[in-house]
Amino acid sequence: MKEKSKKKSKHSKSSKHHKKSKDDHKSSQAPSSMSLLTMDDYFSMNKVFRYYLVSEKKKNFEDFTSVEAHEQFKKFIKLYNKRKLDSMYYTDAIDVETLHQAIKTSHKWNINITGNEKKEIEVITSNAI
Repeated sequence: MKEKSKKKSKHSKSSKHHKKSKDDHKSSQAPSSMSLLTMDDYFSMNKVFRYYLVSEKKKNFEDFTSVEAHEQFKKFIKLYNKRKLDSMYYTDAIDVETLHQAIKTSHKWNINITGNEKKEIEVITSNAI
């Protein structure tokens, strides 16, 4: 008889423990009002992801191969969904200038122009100001 009572108390303890860990897990997750990211959001969250790479990882998106970028995005998703990132990632309060820099390519274009073309560009850009 003692074995049955031990089993019951053991079962109820594990049930409570399981329930507690389940609740703890929920508290670390994003609130239900915020949609969770998935790999399907790779393109729609590209600007924010680029910003994350520049501001948090000090890397440009172009520094990664496609496979590496997807791996970095998986890490970004985990942090985002657990609300481990700065609040600006959830409130659209990202610094516009830094975001602009993050979405610009770091590729150095090697465009050959003549001296006259360069002067024309300078005239056009000085008139635009």
